Amino acid sequence: MKTAHEALGGTGELLLSTHFDARFHIRRRSGRGRFLSVLIEDSGTGIAEEHQAHLFSPFFSTKARGTGLGLALCHRIVSEHGGTIGYEPRPVRGARFRVALPVSQDTGR
Repeated sequence: MKTAHEALGGTGELLLSTHFDARFHIRRRSGRGRFLSVLIEDSGTGIAEEHQAHLFSPFFSTKARGTGLGLALCHRIVSEHGGTIGYEPRPVRGARFRVALPVSQDTGR
C-alpha cells in the first residue's frame, strides 16, 4: 500500500477490494480450495514492461533510495502461507496487484 501511495505522487486513486474465490484448484488433500482474493490498484504511472519480470526479485528497485525488499518479502510471506501474489497491468494506466490466500476450513469449534 505504501508503494502504491508513493506511485500516485500526491494525486490519483488507490483502490483496495476483497472477495472470496472458489475457482482455484490446489494440489492438496481437499482438491478445491477457497481463497481470499485481495486486489490493490492505483492510477499512477504503472510499471514499465522491462521491469515487470523482476518485481519480486530481492534487491530490485526503480527507486533511487529503494532497497528492493518490499515485494520480495511480500512474495515470500504470501507463498509460505500457500497463496499467490502477482502483478496485472491495468488497461488504462496504473498498477494492479492481486494476492490470493487460502481460507482455512477450520471453524474454530
